[in-house]
Formats: sequence, structure tokens, C-alpha cells
Amino acid sequence: MSTIGRRSFMSLVLGSTVGFGLSSQLFAADGELDRGFVMAAQPFTTGVEIARQMEIWEMEVQKKPMRLIMADVPGQKGPQQVWYLAYRALPRPIIKSDIGTDVDPVNELDPAPGPPMFIPQMTLVTYSDRKTEIPVQIHIDRVLPSAIKQINTIERPATPEQAFLDSVSIVRPVPEPVPADAPEQPWIYGVCTWTGVDPRTDFFKVILQGFSNVYEIRGEGDDRRTWRKVLVQKFTSRGDEFDPTQKEFEFDGKPFWEYQPDKKSKADLAAEK
Repeated sequence: MSTIGRRSFMSLVLGSTVGFGLSSQLFAADGELDRGFVMAAQPFTTGVEIARQMEIWEMEVQKKPMRLIMADVPGQKGPQQVWYLAYRALPRPIIKSDIGTDVDPVNELDPAPGPPMFIPQMTLVTYSDRKTEIPVQIHIDRVLPSAIKQINTIERPATPEQAFLDSVSIVRPVPEPVPADAPEQPWIYGVCTWTGVDPRTDFFKVILQGFSNVYEIRGEGDDRRTWRKVLVQKFTSRGDEFDPTQKEFEFDGKPFWEYQPDKKSKADLAAEK
């Protein structure tokens, strides 16, 4: 568990992240929700993003409700509370806009060797004030084999290929994009798990990184940083902090895309000294 102060908030979580609303004409339609998946996030790519970067890929992500189980955790005595979020993802075709596409790409990072890889990372951030969203805890997705087995028993995947994988087992080359109306939808099924979350938490969000390769270079010199596109989903929770069977989670609005810096700014580092 990590507890942080106000100074570290913007740099550690979302920096001065900027969300954006876009015309639906720029996006592929989302796939049909079924088998308990109740919230979908479509890929949102703008003409500006396409113009500044070559070989963009972005996924549709569908989520089940957040849930809680009791499971064995390495290094702990007795079953512990494990929060988990089951999801499935699939790249969608990028619908290109003519806006801004007559310029050369401006992002300057060297291309990675080999095919692009799908490497998801999920961060759960709790907060007590919905207006400021100053973090109380920040938790990175943790691989828990015993919990994954229990989760697959609960979620009952229809086939072995639809079993929910942890964030290590799920790593693979990014598959080719599939239209939402294609007869076959080869979803990638995954689940993220967290331990040590304060059971008194009422408000939290999950930041999903690795579902888009879109990025932006900002700043100059020592302040030059890479900002990557992430998906954010907010939640509310209520119920008994001691009895997990009484804990209830709800989506707090629709998911949205934002940019998050790879590292803290020079000013943030100086402020922490």
C-alpha cells in the first residue's frame, strides 16, 4: 500500500493529464456487450494523433463490474481481500480523418524492435474527495495465481481460450485490428487484481495503460517528457468494510481517455526534496 501527499499527486498519477471529448465519427463502433461485460470503451483517435504518429493502434476495452473475493496471498496469513476487474480487449481499425494528415509525423521516439506488444498495467487509485481526487492509496495490479484460479471459477469462461489471464500471462504481440461487425471477435481476456486496498474506500479509479500506443512529446530540455494515452474508469463502493459479501461496486460514469507522463517533472522532483 502506498500513501502519498498532495505534492506527488499530479506527477505520480496523471500529471496534468488532459482528457478530451471527440466526435464519434472518428471512431469504430464498439462491439456488442454480452457474457457479463457491461461497460465498453471505444478507441478514440483524432486526426492530430494520426498526423503526429505512424502505426497507431488502439483497443476497445469491455469490462465486467469490479468484484471482491477472499483469497490466499503470498506472505500473508489467512485469506486476504482481493479486488479484481475482469476485462476483454481487441484492437479496432483506426478510422482516419483528413484533418491534419498532410503533415509529417512529429513524434520522435525510436521505433521499438520487433512487433508491438500488448503489455497492460492497471493502477487502482483511491481518493476521499470526488472534486479534487487527491490520492489516498495507489496500487499497481498484482499477479496472484491462487486468486486467478478462483476468479475463473466464479466468472465461468465459455471456453479455455476465454479464460481470464493475469497481467503477465496475457502479454503477447498486438493482434491485427478486427472490425466490430466481423463474425468472429477474438477477444483477449484478462483480469487485474489488487490487495491492501482500504476496505473503507468509497471512491476510486482504475487507470488502464497499454491499450493504446499513442503518445505525445511535451516540454524541452530537462522538462522534456513522453505522455502516453491511458484509459480511466471511475468507481464508487459501499457496504460493510469487514464483510466482503456485503461490498458493492458501481461504475462512476463512462470511461475516458487521457494522457499520463512517463516520469515526474523536474519541478515535481525539486518539490519533494
